[in-house]
Order: sequence, then structure tokens, then C-alpha cells
Amino acid sequence: MFFRLNVEMFIANMAFGMAFPDLSVYMRILGANMFMVGFLSVTFNLTSTVFQYPFGWLSDSTGNRKDFIAFGVASIGVFYTAMAFVSSATGVLILRTLQGIFGSAMMPAHSALISELSTNLASSLTQLRMQVSW
Repeated sequence: MFFRLNVEMFIANMAFGMAFPDLSVYMRILGANMFMVGFLSVTFNLTSTVFQYPFGWLSDSTGNRKDFIAFGVASIGVFYTAMAFVSSATGVLILRTLQGIFGSAMMPAHSALISELSTNLASSLTQLRMQVSW
């Protein structure tokens, strides 16, 4: 289970890492100034940080970790796909903000699932392996 989860998260984050650097170039092509390009990262980081707490609470209260992980990964993919069809820098900025909100469902559920499936000693080592795969 851990190996499969590790591979899936590695692939998702590799795709995320390949697409993210191109967003600033894409924004410049669409006519964004440097402030908007910088704001692109700020809004994503801010919204994903803030919304991890409610998604973590929902994940804990329902106990349905796998669905939250799938929802977060799928949201990131859906919003990246939608960005390809947007014709304005403001539209990309809005989609990136929504991506931060809905994509943040993944991390708290991911960490909680690892903790639930492993023993106390193994949990620390498993968490370490998962973080290294990022």
C-alpha cells in the first residue's frame, strides 16, 4: 500500500513540478505584468495553506482518506487542463487560486492515511520516505 501511494504521489508531484514553471511564461504571453506573475504563486500557496485545515477536519470527521486524496489530485489535473483553454491572465490567476483551494484536500488526508496504516515507529519512517519522494 505504501509503495503504491508513494509512486502515485511521486507521479502527481512530478507532473505538478513540470507544469508549474511554465505558468509564469504562459501568464506573460497572456499579457500579465510581473506583479500578477508573482501573485500567481502567492495565491496558490496562501489558499492551499488555509484550506488544508478545513479539508483535514473533513477528512478526520468522515475517515474517508482515499477519496480526499483522489479529489485533491484530480482537482489539480482538472484546473491545469482548464488553464490551457483560458485566454486571459486573470482567468489563469482565478483557476490557480481554485486549484490551491481544492488541491489542498490531498495533503492532510495523505498524512493521516500514512499514520493510520502504520505503527508508531514505522509511521515516522514512512512519513520520511513519503516526504523524500516529493
